[in-house]
Amino acid sequence: MTAEDQTAAHTTTTAADQAGGGSTGSARPSRAGSAGRWPATAVFFLNGLTLSTYIVRLGSLKGKHHLSDGQLGLIGMVFAVAALACMQGVGPLTARVGTRPVLRTSLLVMPVLLALVGLVKGAVELVVVVTALGAVHGTTDAVMNTHAVAIERRLGRPILNGCHAAWSVSAVVASLATAVLARAGISFATHLVAAAAVLMAGALLLGPLLVETGTRESARAPSPVPRRPGLRGGWSRRVVVLGLTGTALMVCEGAALGWSAIFLHDSRGASLALAATAVTAYTGAQAAGRVIGDRLTLRHG
Repeated sequence: MTAEDQTAAHTTTTAADQAGGGSTGSARPSRAGSAGRWPATAVFFLNGLTLSTYIVRLGSLKGKHHLSDGQLGLIGMVFAVAALACMQGVGPLTARVGTRPVLRTSLLVMPVLLALVGLVKGAVELVVVVTALGAVHGTTDAVMNTHAVAIERRLGRPILNGCHAAWSVSAVVASLATAVLARAGISFATHLVAAAAVLMAGALLLGPLLVETGTRESARAPSPVPRRPGLRGGWSRRVVVLGLTGTALMVCEGAALGWSAIFLHDSRGASLALAATAVTAYTGAQAAGRVIGDRLTLRHG
């Protein structure tokens, strides 16, 4: 997410309007909304745990394939481009089939791809797997935000910061687990395969609990956002400023998450175990801010 998540804001809002309709302030809590709150949060946790496990082991990935900083940067760019491309097309898909089928599928596919990252031998195979991982992550990222917004509107109170807090907590868990496993001498491939097995089990347990935000609802509820024809439809100064702000934050976040462990290990001589904990400080602070974010939103707007 990271996330990662502001980038999908326009897609998320549009798809949520199609899937759920209405606004947070006007929505009334329902049994379905209350039941779907914690499964929605768990989706963020599983997605974050998958991506964070990949991120904190980038130093090991770099060493295994003897990659330069430039080559690792290009692999990161391939991941990001694939994620962004899929984010752009997921709105219509979500409106057509609903959020639950997409999430149930993507949460099962991502662990498989994570395991393959640890198992592939050559650089070409690595690029193919990372591209696929980026594509599925981008899809999951946009859809899980759409799903959470729809649940938020059913509840009539903000929950999105809490969902993102779960993402940050998962990053803390992944970095601490990596530090422990690296200190214990567990290999890179073994770690990713074991993590994938845990994530697969979590996805199988979570799938039936997800609440469908509903394509049938969207057929009855008109979108509150008027559509404007042309390439500039939906764009405004506010949207552009929000997008630029999100971009700036994402560049900083990407540097902290993607490169801090590598910087400590390669440039400062830290062990892999210690370098992995670099992500903990950043994501721990994120989690602290996000835990209180919903209360601040509810109180101050």
